[in-house]
Amino acid sequence: MTRARSLSLTLAFALFTAGCAVGGTPAGGDPTSKGPSMNGTQNGGTNGTGGTGGTGGTGGTGGTGGTGGTGGTGGTGGTGGTGGTGGTGGTGGTGGSGPLAIAGVYDLETQFNLLDALPPDVETVIDLTLSFATSPGDFVLDQAGKLPVIKYVVDAINLFSGIRTTVVKQINDYLDNWSGGLLTTVRGIATDVKAALKGLKMHNRWTIYSEPVGGMGELQDTLRDLTFTYKGHDYEYPHFAKASAAYSYTGLQMKVVAHTYDKGFNIGGVIVDLIDNVILPALTGVDSLGKLFNQLVNCGGVGSWVWKEIGNFCLDNTNPNTCISKYISANDIAKLCQNALNAAGNFIEDKIGDLDAPGLLSVSEANSLLLEQKGRTGHADTLMGGSWSLTMPIGIGNMTLPGQFTGASGTP
Repeated sequence: MTRARSLSLTLAFALFTAGCAVGGTPAGGDPTSKGPSMNGTQNGGTNGTGGTGGTGGTGGTGGTGGTGGTGGTGGTGGTGGTGGTGGTGGTGGTGGSGPLAIAGVYDLETQFNLLDALPPDVETVIDLTLSFATSPGDFVLDQAGKLPVIKYVVDAINLFSGIRTTVVKQINDYLDNWSGGLLTTVRGIATDVKAALKGLKMHNRWTIYSEPVGGMGELQDTLRDLTFTYKGHDYEYPHFAKASAAYSYTGLQMKVVAHTYDKGFNIGGVIVDLIDNVILPALTGVDSLGKLFNQLVNCGGVGSWVWKEIGNFCLDNTNPNTCISKYISANDIAKLCQNALNAAGNFIEDKIGDLDAPGLLSVSEANSLLLEQKGRTGHADTLMGGSWSLTMPIGIGNMTLPGQFTGASGTP
């Protein structure tokens, strides 16, 4: 009995030990997994189903759920923002036009030296206008010799050696004394006219309607006026001639191609107007050269003044036929004076007016820098270092005036 109980206990212990060995195998399948080992230990002791607990490792497949991280690849979609960088490429197009925006209006002023560019025939006419101020005696005799009605007086004066020089001196002296220094002032006309011609300015407006494409575009050029400066005052002659012209804008350099305006310019008429309506009124209060000459010269007084010096002149004092008084008188000298001055004024103004010529104004290629000087807006506002030439018909040909210009943005 005792032996049988001992055998039973031995068999029971052996069976128990074998059962534990079977349950531990599935749990030990993942020795690093705490959850499954615990589950395996609990269930293994009961019925060995602990192997099913190993299926909990399959739960680890939830890591596959981590594939949701692939959804994170959607962030790669965010790389589409890099595509936005393509927009930056579009900025390259802006680079093709230069560093600044330039559409708008620009007002230009060009300074010329008209006097230095005058053709010889034009200078001759201007000098003729001013010669009266240099030597009125010579001027009067020269003009009188062109008039048939009084040419006989000049011929008589020239007939007697040395008489012409005396007549010229007497006329000059009389005018200086009688005018109270006015004639000396009139001699400044030469300087004043030349200064006004040197001070010729041109005002233009460039209108750029849109930004250039590939650095190229077209603008409208309006020649608004030509302006003369006299004694610090500007006298504008409005014109409003227009032209269209292509341009290029590279870096900061602006180039406008040569172009022709739709109008000419009556330069002769403008010079006459400048003399008659600007210089003379400021100087003596008259408005024409003829009136100026008659204002300056008392021809009756001239006749008497001259005659007292030459009236008794004879080549042979014993022969009255060799005396100048045989041929002319003081009244003839006065008559010569009056006619010569009237004719001279008309003649000079007609000659200056003849400087008008048919044809259109034009300009050469313009070069300048187009900069931003007044702020930081990214838009150009200043033209600097500009140069071009203006060509105008005058007299029997053309006159080309090199000039320098500057400019600034204007109000449309």
